[in-house]
Amino acid sequence: MLGLVALALAVLGPGYWAKQARYLVAPDSLILTAAGGRTELGPDMLLIEKVGIKTPIIYVEDRSEAVFQEALEYGVAHYPETAEIGERGNAYIFGHSSRAPWRNDDYDTIFSLLPKLEPGDTIVATNHAGHRFTYEVVRTMVVSPDETGLLEQGDGFELTLQTSYPLGTRFKRFIVVSKMIE
Repeated sequence: MLGLVALALAVLGPGYWAKQARYLVAPDSLILTAAGGRTELGPDMLLIEKVGIKTPIIYVEDRSEAVFQEALEYGVAHYPETAEIGERGNAYIFGHSSRAPWRNDDYDTIFSLLPKLEPGDTIVATNHAGHRFTYEVVRTMVVSPDETGLLEQGDGFELTLQTSYPLGTRFKRFIVVSKMIE
């Protein structure tokens, strides 16, 4: 049993455990707000105040694993050929939930609290020009890694977020689907 605990600590890393503990003990401490109640965001940013996520969105053109992994060192990644933030279609963003033992960057656990989101929660994202768009979570789900239907574009204004699940593994994907409300 002690070996499993040690393995979980090593695989998930201290950043993951710190975020989980902080959410359990003082979830309100994660909420990001600025004076006047509006957090400042530059271009290409993602903000989820409920779980303390404020991160750059890195747009990539190539679908290779190496390009994805490099982008994830600097924030969350926008999947190529999906809608951009604020545009008609489905903007698809993915990020790490836990770190590999050999990794140690600022964004290796950025989506570790994504499973805490519920329908009705809000997500704010900015486009290249810095314009803010607010999305409301409509559903969350766990899917297999080969589920590609989530990349479909459609006619609405959607934002889909993805991370690995269960946290610390790559067995499944945790998905948050949201629709633009402003």
